[in-house]
Amino acid sequence: MDDAKTIRVCNRNGRYQLVDDAQDLVDANEFLRSIEVRGLSPHTVRAYADDLVVLYRWLKQCGRQLEELSQTDLLGYMEAQQEDGAHPNSINRRLITCRQLYSFVTGRQMEWGRGLMSPARHYRGRGRD
Repeated sequence: MDDAKTIRVCNRNGRYQLVDDAQDLVDANEFLRSIEVRGLSPHTVRAYADDLVVLYRWLKQCGRQLEELSQTDLLGYMEAQQEDGAHPNSINRRLITCRQLYSFVTGRQMEWGRGLMSPARHYRGRGRD
């Protein structure tokens, strides 16, 4: 079994968390807790958790850390999801979740600058941006 597939969502005492025996997911779980405290519905918290599973699996497969991501990396993340057949709405939601988690963990927005390119704010599908 692919090592990255071990990351999954678990409901512990009514609280959604990411679990993985081999990886520290404290930041992701603190992020989920902050969303829960804001009063978002359990379905919304679960959607965020599912998005984080996709992100952390991709990070693990690429050998990357969340704190070192750039806008250009998001293009690779988006491309991987396209290859997996993800719907454009799902990709958009996952990009937003990724940016929010990055900001939550680092306290800053992803860097922009020379040589950095961002995916469109709202991805409409291949050839539709």
